[in-house]
Amino acid sequence: MRGASLLPGLLLLLAAPAWASDWKRTIVTPKVNCADSPPPHRLAYFTDFPDSLDYDEDYCLLCSPQQRKAREAAIRNSNDGLRGEVHAIGTVQGFAVFDILYYDGPVDPAKLVWKSIAVRVGPDQYREIYHYQAIFGPGIQRSTIVGDIVASESWLGAKTMMAEAYFWFDQTGPTRLDTQPVLDAAARVLPKDIGVYADSLRGAEAFRSGTFRVHTLGRDSYLWAGGWGEAEVKVAIGKGKIVVTGARYDTGKP
Repeated sequence: MRGASLLPGLLLLLAAPAWASDWKRTIVTPKVNCADSPPPHRLAYFTDFPDSLDYDEDYCLLCSPQQRKAREAAIRNSNDGLRGEVHAIGTVQGFAVFDILYYDGPVDPAKLVWKSIAVRVGPDQYREIYHYQAIFGPGIQRSTIVGDIVASESWLGAKTMMAEAYFWFDQTGPTRLDTQPVLDAAARVLPKDIGVYADSLRGAEAFRSGTFRVHTLGRDSYLWAGGWGEAEVKVAIGKGKIVVTGARYDTGKP
């Protein structure tokens, strides 16, 4: 009976977890800022030949298949190619989460140039949820876990500026948290001559305490140098969204 033979496959399809197609990956590079939804990969996909994962520059642009093969071999046999190292971050809502750190040549903090966050979804199956290629040089930090949130914070090399991404997990997987409500709440409580200076939100610290302290800037100033006070924004997390529960302006003056 053909219908009966299809039933097991149909039941498996109906039972498939949400991560089968719904997860999003954030890509941030000097040229690209976008989101997509790639399929799971074996871990070797990320570590075997990382140069092929560059979202800004093809390692062998306009090459023939033979030229591409030769170029790949040359990179593999030199010390010039990227090297990927896997580091366990921890477990969130039952999901094992990993940093993949990419070094430009030898494993050296000064040569750390890219970073991925990958989540294990099956035996040797990993979904990438974040791919970051540094803009201004070294400054990439390992991710941390704060409750149900995976936090990625990397210094950009310009004063206090950071590249930040925060992912909230439930039993179906990750959702990237939109921090715009924090900035909007901060802007609403500031005096007219003071503006938000969104250089870094330090979400890992803020989610632990439940309070963001947002830097501010005089509207006639070009660089944040302190002295303008901070916007204090209290938050809670509700189903993958930041919910503002209160905000005030702290002048920083006694």
